[in-house]
Amino acid sequence: MDSSVNINHIVNELEKLDYNSKMSILSRLVTLIRKEDKAITASSLVGLRGLGKEVWQKCDTSGYVSSERESWD
Repeated sequence: MDSSVNINHIVNELEKLDYNSKMSILSRLVTLIRKEDKAITASSLVGLRGLGKEVWQKCDTSGYVSSERESWD
């Protein structure tokens, strides 16, 4: 079955509900979407772990930070 047909059917059914029921469904949808968004964001960030570490392996990080701070003045 075409997803647009399913969506149209769902919307038609939602139109039959009272205001409070619609708001309840809306709240649940927002919660569901936020969970999916957090899962995507978390997995994206985990994938960045260790990226570029070879650049910093031979660098004196304390010296680098100090020189950067001095350049601000």
